[in-house]
Amino acid sequence: MKINHASHSKLILKFPFLIYRVIILKLKKNLNMNFFLQRPLQKLLSLKTTIILAITIQTLMLISLLKKKNLQ
Repeated sequence: MKINHASHSKLILKFPFLIYRVIILKLKKNLNMNFFLQRPLQKLLSLKTTIILAITIQTLMLISLLKKKNLQ
């Protein structure tokens, strides 16, 4: 079985930013945006954390998908 690495890495790169966009939208709804913008470091940190989390989730999903295909 051959895996197209290019398409997977594109997917992994797109995925975190989608999650981050959803989180930002939720924060905009829940919090006063001025309060959020006063903390650029916290914003950057949460971006980094979100990306790492999203890539981890995506990787685990890929691994489970490959294991399923291997078992068949």
